[in-house]
Amino acid sequence: MYVIIVIFIILVISYLSIYFSYKHKEGFNSNLVDIIPIQISSENDIITVPNKINGFQGNAITMDDLNVKNTTVHKGRTFLKPVGEDLNPDIDFAIGDKKTGFNREDTGIVSFWGNGQKIGTYGTTGMTLQKNLPMEFGKDIENKNVDAGKIFYTTTGLEIIGAGNQGTNRKVRIQDNLDVGNNLIVPGATELNETILKGNTQIVGNKKLEFGANEAKTQSNSGTIVYKINSDTNSDTTTLDATALNIVGAEGGGSRKIHLWDDVEVDSNLRVKGSIRIGTAEEYWNIKVQPDGSLHFLYKETSPGDIDNDKGRITLTKEGNIRLAKANFPGMITDNLKNISDNPC
Repeated sequence: MYVIIVIFIILVISYLSIYFSYKHKEGFNSNLVDIIPIQISSENDIITVPNKINGFQGNAITMDDLNVKNTTVHKGRTFLKPVGEDLNPDIDFAIGDKKTGFNREDTGIVSFWGNGQKIGTYGTTGMTLQKNLPMEFGKDIENKNVDAGKIFYTTTGLEIIGAGNQGTNRKVRIQDNLDVGNNLIVPGATELNETILKGNTQIVGNKKLEFGANEAKTQSNSGTIVYKINSDTNSDTTTLDATALNIVGAEGGGSRKIHLWDDVEVDSNLRVKGSIRIGTAEEYWNIKVQPDGSLHFLYKETSPGDIDNDKGRITLTKEGNIRLAKANFPGMITDNLKNISDNPC
């Protein structure tokens, strides 16, 4: 009987010693009523804590300056929530509210969310953005145009909007080679410097290809190549042909001119409405059809109407007659053998 009483007294003293040692330990919350078992393994230095630690009346225990070393595995969803909110997260790692943060999509793929909306994914398959959500560069730039620096997907194409503070001065600059695999469509003006075209180039409709656009021109269309257009839709003094490819020469203080440096080969008919000049700058002949249908070969600037001053003229009439003239001898053919005068050939 005495043995039993002694054992009981020892157990009571042991319990009270353990209780007061925990209760008065530094930093221990006196409101705690439950001591939750903590498993400590001496083999691998692992401390196992239950999924939920509650203090007085179920209040959460706050741990300050928690230093976790080595690998930590948390099973279940994680929620970094504001103080005072008691919500269960809808995604794997919620931040601020239960619908904003990160979620595991698949092996190696993580999605990021904002207020319950899936923004995009990142992982082994690359980076994606949902629907037409934009990616914006220079968000914090002062006075930036509202759409400047954005890249987003639309039904008409991938929109890349340049930098700038206005909608009219935005600019995209590509430092190195630009390789376009298909058509390059430019609705506005395009400034090209040292451009090499290795494939087919198309100008749609009757749009112009203009050379020397920065020159002070007095006539419209000078230096342009235009497909099938006429004067009804063009203010040029020269009537352009609505059935042809029109090549308009450059201005040079007088008549516009196209200079072909080498041989010109024409597979079909060559039609000339004006004159043809053959020769050098110093010695040349002009060939031109006159209003009466005759063809005149005129040496230099000889006027076909001023026969007395002609230095050289050959006339081929539409009836088949040929007339040759020498200065001061109108209608005369002369050589060392004989003179023929006033007799048409």
